[in-house]
Amino acid sequence: MLELYFKYPSVLRRLRSGALGKEMDRIAAHFSQVGYKHTSAKVYISRLARFSDFAARNAKTATIEQDIIDRFVHSLRTATPRSSA
Repeated sequence: MLELYFKYPSVLRRLRSGALGKEMDRIAAHFSQVGYKHTSAKVYISRLARFSDFAARNAKTATIEQDIIDRFVHSLRTATPRSSA
C-alpha cells in the first residue's frame, strides 16, 4: 500500500525498514481507507518512518517503550515538530 504514496524503490525499502517496518503498509492502507488526502498521508507516513528509524536504533527490545517515544520527541529541534509528533 505504500506504493499509493511513494514510487522510488529506495524510499519504499527505507519505509519498510526500522521498528515499524512491518506495519507501514497497514498504516498506509488505513490512511487510504479512512480518506486522508494524499499529501497529508505522505507527511504522516514520513514522520512515522522517521520515528521508526529512531526506535530501531534506540530500542533494546521489540516493544517500543514510552522512554523511546519521549527521547524521540525531545530529539526534535523545535516545538512545531514536537507537537505534531
